[in-house]
Amino acid sequence: MIYFKIQDTLVIKATLAEIEGFTPIDTDKPYDYFCDHLYDIYYKDGEFIKIPNEHFYVEQKLDLKANKESSLNSIKVTTEAGNTFDGDEKSQDRMSKILLRSTLTDIAEIDWKLANNNIVTIKIEELKEALSLAIKEMSNIILKG
Repeated sequence: MIYFKIQDTLVIKATLAEIEGFTPIDTDKPYDYFCDHLYDIYYKDGEFIKIPNEHFYVEQKLDLKANKESSLNSIKVTTEAGNTFDGDEKSQDRMSKILLRSTLTDIAEIDWKLANNNIVTIKIEELKEALSLAIKEMSNIILKG
């Protein structure tokens, strides 16, 4: 026998011993009702009601958002030429600006710092490929959440 105090329909688990003001609840599996942090447990009309714990879900959503941000900030893409580029949003912005500049000035190659911090000369076509891969990966991360 487990004992609980019911206040304003909220069930408060006290102890396994009888205490004044607490109501005995006859159940074989009391922890099915009271140890689930995903729910707030309420007692209404002689029955327990599980209501999702909003605080838990808000924290979970914040964790997912932080994980998504971390994933977005650590995108790396490798082109067919074997070069690995940073693909985060700031890097995509730089790539876009260089590609715009290449259309205005007809440049075919540019020096670029890769994800491993090596500086190499790459063709504009490879930079287009890297940008396309980075945008695709960013879309995949965003759509997962």
